[in-house]
Amino acid sequence: MIEAKTILLVEDEAFIALAERRTLEKHGYTVLTASSGAAAVRAAEENPGIDLVLMDVDLGSGMDGPEAAARILEHRDLPVVFLSSHTEPEVVARTERVSSFGYVVKDSGETVLVASIKMAFRLFEAKRDAADREAALAESERRFHRMLDVVPDMISIHDPEFRILYSNWQGFGAVPEDRRKPGTRCHQTYRGLSDVCPDCRAGRVLRMKTPFRTEAELPDGTWVDIRVIPLLDAAGNVESFMEWVRDITESRRAERALREERERLRFIIDGAGLGTWEWDVRSNRTVFNDTWAAMLGYSLEDLTPYDYKTWVRLVHPDDIGRAETALDDCISGRAPQYECEFRMRHKDGHWIWILDQGRVMTRDDQGRPSLMFGTHTEIDRIKRTEEELRRGLDEKELLLRETHHRIKNNIASIASLLSLHAGHVDSPEAQSALNEALGRVRSMQALYTKMLSAREDVREVSVPEFLSDIADSVVELFPATVSISLEKRFDALSLDAKQLFPLGIILNELLTNAMKYAFTGRAAGRIEAALERRGDRVTFILRDDGTGLPPGFDPADSRGFGITLVRILSEQLGGTARFESEAGTRVAVEFSLR
Repeated sequence: MIEAKTILLVEDEAFIALAERRTLEKHGYTVLTASSGAAAVRAAEENPGIDLVLMDVDLGSGMDGPEAAARILEHRDLPVVFLSSHTEPEVVARTERVSSFGYVVKDSGETVLVASIKMAFRLFEAKRDAADREAALAESERRFHRMLDVVPDMISIHDPEFRILYSNWQGFGAVPEDRRKPGTRCHQTYRGLSDVCPDCRAGRVLRMKTPFRTEAELPDGTWVDIRVIPLLDAAGNVESFMEWVRDITESRRAERALREERERLRFIIDGAGLGTWEWDVRSNRTVFNDTWAAMLGYSLEDLTPYDYKTWVRLVHPDDIGRAETALDDCISGRAPQYECEFRMRHKDGHWIWILDQGRVMTRDDQGRPSLMFGTHTEIDRIKRTEEELRRGLDEKELLLRETHHRIKNNIASIASLLSLHAGHVDSPEAQSALNEALGRVRSMQALYTKMLSAREDVREVSVPEFLSDIADSVVELFPATVSISLEKRFDALSLDAKQLFPLGIILNELLTNAMKYAFTGRAAGRIEAALERRGDRVTFILRDDGTGLPPGFDPADSRGFGITLVRILSEQLGGTARFESEAGTRVAVEFSLR
């Protein structure tokens, strides 16, 4: 339902006002009345709901209709329709000084009056709509200008005659204040020239009606990106054009620095003989340098186009699974970079070894790899050299083992001869000397046995097993006339032959002496053999509960071969030997690991 309009009827004749009021109310209007100009001004101020003023021109003494209407329009934006019985030009002219929406002659009839009021409402709404559009357009233009003012680029809009219609602050900022005036020609404002700039691009745009873009270096060394954009009307004619100028000096410097850096990098890579590749993971497109192709006997033209499948076909079938696994580990993020050695087919058909390395350089918003970069290094000579060295080492290892076997067999032969000889002599002193020699030979035999049984490294042998075997073989040389309890405690340790052999001879000499002399006249005895490690220091101990050392015994003055041998071998180990006699004999040999 449309709300009824309210009309302020200003008429000083009461009967006329009553008749006009009834007419207007019959057509659905709400009518307020005022009999004078002053009353009309007050009513307009006190009643904000008034939608139209129907104003008589002559209102008797005091304020007339045009003056009252002018006073009302100073504070209210309302449509005013004048109503008068006068048609004289001078009366009508009085109303023309006031913005009105009609002039109705009294007694024109009801139809004319109502039609004039409706027309006034339509004209007023049209005027208000136009004003709203103009205000919105002006506000939009202000917002647009505010946005352009904060743009770091120079933006200037000109008409086809090169007059400036608008310039943002970046455009006017470098212009002297007295020349910052819209409507002036651009060449005068920006450059102080009397004619069009000699390098002006706008003339071409005006003729072709198409945008133009270029980059130029200014006399001060500044680089700018210049764009000239035509703005066409509905008929396709250029009604104005925009100049957009951006300072790209830093960008140009960065690009130049990047080109120089790339050239340096390319020089280094080419000088190092490295092949390079860039792989677009999404499109499978791959780019190589000349060195990459030359490694396989190709030129870049031979490998165009090139993608992932081509690489797969060139890699040796036995290596492709390993290479793809390494590549997938890098792409998935399980490995920080990709690295793999594999064989690739040369153009002439033979296989060459390649070290392939790379990493993901960029990923998309979902974290998926988009670009990988890597290098190819030919390692064929290195791999073949490694293979030759490996074969040489295997041959030398085999030869060394064979030598050890022969030495072991020779030692076994010597031990057999000593054992046979000891069994055919009658002199106890001779038998004892032969058995001591046999013990030393068996120590050497035990060492070689352990060295030959070592699978990984023949240079180091387990100490506990070696010493335990020697101790057992020494005890077996003596008749079971005395019950000997032998306790063995050896820390887990591995030594090379240079330290292990002297240690074995020392154990043989000390244990032989204990078996021969410590338990004379006794039916039983106890011997303890131990090896202890503390950091890089090793202590070997042989202790018995026998008769102890002779009174006044000094190992430095001893002329016995066994004691002398123990002292010499201890020095060979880089250590010392201590002899103690307390509830038996205790000998401690201490040395450092090498």
